[in-house]
Amino acid sequence: VATKRISNFLNADELDFTSVSHDISRKEPLVIKDGTFSWGCDKDDKPILRNITLKIQPGQLVAVVGPVGAGKSSLLSAFLGEMVKNSGFVNTKGKIAYVPQQPWIQNA
Repeated sequence: VATKRISNFLNADELDFTSVSHDISRKEPLVIKDGTFSWGCDKDDKPILRNITLKIQPGQLVAVVGPVGAGKSSLLSAFLGEMVKNSGFVNTKGKIAYVPQQPWIQNA
């Protein structure tokens, strides 16, 4: 089982770096319009986020809140280009830094 998972990972398609536009002439630093996103390229992979539309204005403070499993981290991954964009438009302007909150415990 582990060997098959490693093989699937190593043979997976590369991220599509063209899925997120970087048009600096747009006013908004982040735009998603009618975006639908999934984690994989296979037909079996159902979209995780559907019909997402949002515009963040310059200087606007935004909080993404919700219960566990609601899609908060997936939304961030979508505009970073780490999810497969099935449809829609995504544009980011400027630099983005993202540090996911995943614990790392080193075994001593």
